[in-house]
Amino acid sequence: MPILPRILLAFANDAFSEVRKLDELQQEMVSLGEILQGHMEVTTKPEASQSVIVKAFKELGEDIHIFHFAGHASGEGIETQEKEYERRVTLADGLADFIGQQRQLKLAFLNGCATEGQVKYFHQSHIPAVIATKYPIGDRLAREFSEAFYDSMAKGRSIRAAFEEARAQMRMSYQEYNSRSLLLRDAPPAAAQEFPYTLELAPGKEAIADARLGDWHRSVPKVGPLEKAPAAQFEEVHLLCDRYQQNNLFTDTLDESQSNGKKGPYIFMIHGEQPDLPNSLAERFVKFSVQEIFAQAGIGISEDKYDLIKVNLPTISDFESNHSNKAFYRLQRNFDRAGYEKPETAADLLPFFSGFTELAIIQHSFVADNWHEGFENFMESYIGDFWQLELEKSDPFLIILFDFTYTASQKGLKALFKKGPNSALEKVLDRLQKRFESCYLLDRLPLVRDGDIEQWKNDFLPEATTLTAEICQGMSRLPMIQVQPKLKEALKLHNSRYG
Repeated sequence: MPILPRILLAFANDAFSEVRKLDELQQEMVSLGEILQGHMEVTTKPEASQSVIVKAFKELGEDIHIFHFAGHASGEGIETQEKEYERRVTLADGLADFIGQQRQLKLAFLNGCATEGQVKYFHQSHIPAVIATKYPIGDRLAREFSEAFYDSMAKGRSIRAAFEEARAQMRMSYQEYNSRSLLLRDAPPAAAQEFPYTLELAPGKEAIADARLGDWHRSVPKVGPLEKAPAAQFEEVHLLCDRYQQNNLFTDTLDESQSNGKKGPYIFMIHGEQPDLPNSLAERFVKFSVQEIFAQAGIGISEDKYDLIKVNLPTISDFESNHSNKAFYRLQRNFDRAGYEKPETAADLLPFFSGFTELAIIQHSFVADNWHEGFENFMESYIGDFWQLELEKSDPFLIILFDFTYTASQKGLKALFKKGPNSALEKVLDRLQKRFESCYLLDRLPLVRDGDIEQWKNDFLPEATTLTAEICQGMSRLPMIQVQPKLKEALKLHNSRYG
């Protein structure tokens, strides 16, 4: 049975330079998803690092008919942000060669500055149609032109007709503001320029210009980590609503571990205020990200080879006590309550898993309104204990998740996790990371954006057309504690209707 063609929307902003930040990018992502709903299967990558793009094409490449990139660019390539303070230019010849392996791809839309120089590489890689720009373009023009183009495509126009229609629409009030260039430089006055967008067709492939979305379809649905099953089959899909930046660091780290053969331990610290639900992000890692990564590596983690231990850390009162061993005694008791013998050290945990478990995850939760220096000393000792483990081939792949929840008060743990040279936890990590590298302090959890909710709705409950408005009620950002129950309720209603 034919199903809709797929578009991969990749967006890369500059998250740490206010001068280069593209204010229209978020709206472009939301708008294109809305315009194409019901006309294409939309896969959106809101923080598209190079590895994210590669991963998407490896999983869904044969299903992708259109690749759309929006962000800073030049004739040499596109700019992605790999980490918090790292930009990377993905060179056009390499990118085109990689994605050109998928012969289903019909169109590449390079919505950045002066991307015309990239066109030859895409044509050489058998991609028949490319929409590019002749010189630096404005952020607003970039959004509005892409919206107009895809709106025409959704209404049944051919590629050529949609392009000409969008160009005519833009020329009604065309003004140029340079903001999607890799380099900050002034563009020539708008009056001296011809229209910046160009539709380039590969020699001998000119017929592609007459193609419409209705001409493309996928005969067999692809089943894989990015191909979401109906909502009725996933009770916990609400956990996929947001947290892209934190999830990317987590998945990239474990992806790399598969290639270097290191089995861990890998330690991740997740933190946020009570309304942001740090424990739900840890749950998302366990239920989705970990399973997906091992599946891609060809390692099927069955239930009898996979173990999760949930053990709360001691309370703050245990650290405030004058008894130095009280906190660790409480931790031992919590392990005992979880069904495991009381470990004297982290190494004592391995016999519980070795030989019959391929993957072990230990999740520790800690909730407090304040903190005590005894907490830092405990964490330094406990984390250091894990770091000294040398996992053998017979030992499981080991992940330790700490989810810390605090209030908004500056007297709480929020001050402990504030990034900077004077942060208490940063000092602990700095001392330990001089010896070890596998401990990561994730950024503080952000509020959930309305665009994240809309994308979640498009992926899982597209028929719930008013869901985003019902949840947000005019607000563009909300804490997860307000969003998650409503997503659960929407899924419950869906499942009761469709079984």
